[in-house]
Amino acid sequence: MSNTDYIINLCHDLQQQGKTPSVALVRSSASMPLPIPDVIKAIKYWKANPESRPSAAKIISQQKIPTSQSLEQRVSQLEQQLAQTIKEMTELKSKIRL
Repeated sequence: MSNTDYIINLCHDLQQQGKTPSVALVRSSASMPLPIPDVIKAIKYWKANPESRPSAAKIISQQKIPTSQSLEQRVSQLEQQLAQTIKEMTELKSKIRL
């Protein structure tokens, strides 16, 4: 999902909460830093097309939110993958130095 789609979805979410989206409100509600020009551009688009919502938002809203247990399992799996990747990189570095 692009920054623009993400911001447009934030605007829709804020509107559903009874809030009027603004640059400051969108940036403070975002889960990541957003460039001000992107926020301004997306808010203008949202105001011009208030009924249009990026299709990814529809897909995300239909998905189940994972429970904390499945998140813990996922984190554990990612930690194992990271450990394996680090091990492989270390092995490759030692081979290159030979």
